[in-house]
Amino acid sequence: MLPKWINQADCLHGGNDCHQLSLSESNGPNQQDLLVAALLAVNDAGISVKLRYFDDGREARQAKKAAREVISAGSHAIVGHFSSITALAASPLYEANELPFITPGSSHPDLCRQKRSTLRFFGRDDEQLLCLIACCSTDDQVLILAQQHNYGERLADQLSAALASMNITANVYLSISPAIGDEKIIQLALQSDVVYLLGSQEFSFGLMQRYAFSPVAKIILSDDAYGPAIRQLTHPNITVPFLINYGSNMLEHTQYQLISRAFSLSKNNRELISLLVIWLFGFYATVGGTIHICKEKH
Repeated sequence: MLPKWINQADCLHGGNDCHQLSLSESNGPNQQDLLVAALLAVNDAGISVKLRYFDDGREARQAKKAAREVISAGSHAIVGHFSSITALAASPLYEANELPFITPGSSHPDLCRQKRSTLRFFGRDDEQLLCLIACCSTDDQVLILAQQHNYGERLADQLSAALASMNITANVYLSISPAIGDEKIIQLALQSDVVYLLGSQEFSFGLMQRYAFSPVAKIILSDDAYGPAIRQLTHPNITVPFLINYGSNMLEHTQYQLISRAFSLSKNNRELISLLVIWLFGFYATVGGTIHICKEKH
């Protein structure tokens, strides 16, 4: 369900002569980011669009269904599919229909491979892996808790193999939900020098609430865990190295001003704005819906 304030954003409800912009994401924390980003960017560009929203459920089958609906609706561009699972599923359909597809959060290395209509506004998993590796040394006791059937599992496999090549042995546990419930994990959480939490924001934050970690340990979160709620975590040594190394300016610079502007445009919005998505929409609005490039050439 979309927030009520969206009905009052006239620039997102243009007439038949306007470009139709479709958004697709699950009904989670990124939904509000996308909607507010659209409002800010379209308002700044002084244009109007016809906005459509499609729920991809953060699941491949539903993402394909959403992609077909986007295409059938006559969209001029599609922005969204934060999850690599959904972006990879939907991208071939957009490609076959030469529909510009902008993704603000998918990090899978194959997303743009042999694509002409897909534009990625985020780093790749192989880049993130380098940031994760740099967070520990050969003397550290390492614990990896990763979300199963999610990109967190893929990161965990790659990270544990990379650490092994450096003679660092990591204890790796996979689970679909934060409720892993293993007595050994409880002990390792307190004993480990470096703890990697790899998966969605909900998964990582659930682990932080379930387990007690050593106050001197380094708690390393994968990129999807970044969000306003990260400030609610009380551990003194939490980092999201991928975003710090590759996107700190876009995530932090002039954030207060953007939040203030978003509040002035929509009094009911209470979410922080992801500048990554703001820039993405600004790019879309600037070119007027004519994007037909892929950022990465293969």
